[in-house]
Amino acid sequence: MTDKKNRSTIQTTTWKKVRDRVAKVNPDLCSIIDQLNPSSTKYPLYEARYPFGVNSVAKGQLLLPNEQGRLVQLEASADKKMKQDLGYNLGSNPVTLVLENSIEIYMAMENHTIPAAFVPAGCLISLWHALDKQYNHQPAFIWNVSSGARSIFMLPKISVATKFEKLRNYFHLDIDMPHSLFDHGKLFHALTLSPYFKDQWSSCLLYFSRSWFDHLHDKAWKNFYEYLLKASWKATSYHRSEFIWNLAFSLIQKARNLKPDPYIADTIKHLFAMSVGAYPGFSPAIDNTAAPISTFQEIILEIYGLDKYIPTIMQPAYFLPKDSKKTRPVYYSLDYPTTFSFSPKARKLATKLVNLTKIRYLLNKYLAEVNTGKFRLENTPIGEIPSTINYDFFHNEKIISDDIRNTRFLFEEDPSFKNNIIKNKEFATNSSFLRGCIRISHVE
Repeated sequence: MTDKKNRSTIQTTTWKKVRDRVAKVNPDLCSIIDQLNPSSTKYPLYEARYPFGVNSVAKGQLLLPNEQGRLVQLEASADKKMKQDLGYNLGSNPVTLVLENSIEIYMAMENHTIPAAFVPAGCLISLWHALDKQYNHQPAFIWNVSSGARSIFMLPKISVATKFEKLRNYFHLDIDMPHSLFDHGKLFHALTLSPYFKDQWSSCLLYFSRSWFDHLHDKAWKNFYEYLLKASWKATSYHRSEFIWNLAFSLIQKARNLKPDPYIADTIKHLFAMSVGAYPGFSPAIDNTAAPISTFQEIILEIYGLDKYIPTIMQPAYFLPKDSKKTRPVYYSLDYPTTFSFSPKARKLATKLVNLTKIRYLLNKYLAEVNTGKFRLENTPIGEIPSTINYDFFHNEKIISDDIRNTRFLFEEDPSFKNNIIKNKEFATNSSFLRGCIRISHVE
């Protein structure tokens, strides 16, 4: 049974109708479009709403709500004008501005998901093909886009059988008990589908129609396209230089005669990419922009009956520049790998503590070699990492050294974890996510 409030919706709109809402989340783009004063009839926009956890794109194909609120692929839509207006991006999502809350672009693997991008309100996606139709090499078929964060999970375990059965009965859920952190996102989505879930959280997306991109060589539209090009250029900064990063890693390995475990080397490359904001890590959720976080926490406390730990929920988050007001540490966990390389481990039975020690050792070798200056990497993002970024390693075993610290220090040192302090509840230091965890933070 699905309540009507959980239905996705889409409606045609105009610049005049959405202008003030765009101004709140992206004033620069709003100012540029104001100068164009686009015709309401020639340049339609589409405002779409998707409840939490619903995919607006599945395997690269745009999904739109029909009159019954069911999601169908663009080609199956009965609205011919909508097909024409939005079908300019290989069947995938058109140029999109996030108006409210957030979306996550992710890749679905057999047993887990990999967050490729976390997109908050005010940001644009799907610019590449609209601006460069001939030379876009992006394989659209592998991507999914979820309303809100798909890759979210709770630090404490929520797999006590009796407590989960109570939760399942209360919300009439048809879902198995979560066995890993990867299953938490499925549970949270299932909760929102229940008629007994009262939070009406949704993301709101603004789709630009085809006609907005018919003037690539028109001087009157120059500022608009330049803005989109700059946004696309900035978003691809790391990927355009990735071959340099890979070359630098190869040169360092040769100079130090390193023959690392491919799994360890891939993890370190991903940590470097996270350090420059190319990929998201994870941080504690401190508001409801990624999901109805406070409602989920209330349910886990009151219905499930979490009785010992703070209901900390982790969400995808980027490591932001030091001068950003929103900058805070991000985390990578060996229990929740998010690399886009799938090299096998040299030793399949190695513990997380062993792998964490290897990662720290090899990472320090890389940093030391970059610091020598022999590869002339100064004034580049990779060259600045050794002097600007801290990498701290955590595990919850009792044997603690200066190299790998106890997870209790995370709660003491990162104010983000203290956002949900509850009387008589303690931080879940024994969480599997923290059992082999790396913190990325700025050097003070």
